[in-house]
Amino acid sequence: MLIQAESGKSALLRLGLKDGDTAKFPQAEIYNSADGLVATHDLAHVPGSSGLYHVYIPAPSKGDYTIRYKVYTTIGHTTLASYELESDGLRVHSVWDENLEDHILASSFGHAFLAVSGHSGGYYVRDDALTYDGNDRPTSFRRRLFLTQLDLDNSTYNGTGEGEALTITATAAHFSASQWKSLLRVLS
Repeated sequence: MLIQAESGKSALLRLGLKDGDTAKFPQAEIYNSADGLVATHDLAHVPGSSGLYHVYIPAPSKGDYTIRYKVYTTIGHTTLASYELESDGLRVHSVWDENLEDHILASSFGHAFLAVSGHSGGYYVRDDALTYDGNDRPTSFRRRLFLTQLDLDNSTYNGTGEGEALTITATAAHFSASQWKSLLRVLS
């Protein structure tokens, strides 16, 4: 699995043990692209879960990393348990990444565009129609993106300044049947 993180923020690493064991001591080793060990982090059992462990880590500098998990039977990390574990990838990027391939990463301009158009997760969206035409169709609307479900729940219809991360206002044109025929003739 590829984990995406923003430089200067924290990243969540998770490990699930298939046997549901809650008394192990897993670690995550972070390796850079040259296979050099960057950091080691202890994962803690998630209370109430069956074999799920996690840790929030500070994201390293921008780049691609490999996360290798090891599970120990002792708190001192001296005896390895026998688990077959897969590695995860970690990609760390800047807020406004200028590499074309990164334009759909979280917090990039491309990601913001996808979010605004409703094609990306991570945001809570509220659409408010502002004006309507004579056929009760919206002619202008506002899309507001919130970072938390709580902010969305506390927002009001057509409100402003309610914790939005981003607000976009757009207008729409509705074509009549004759306008559609004219448009299709021009396009063909």
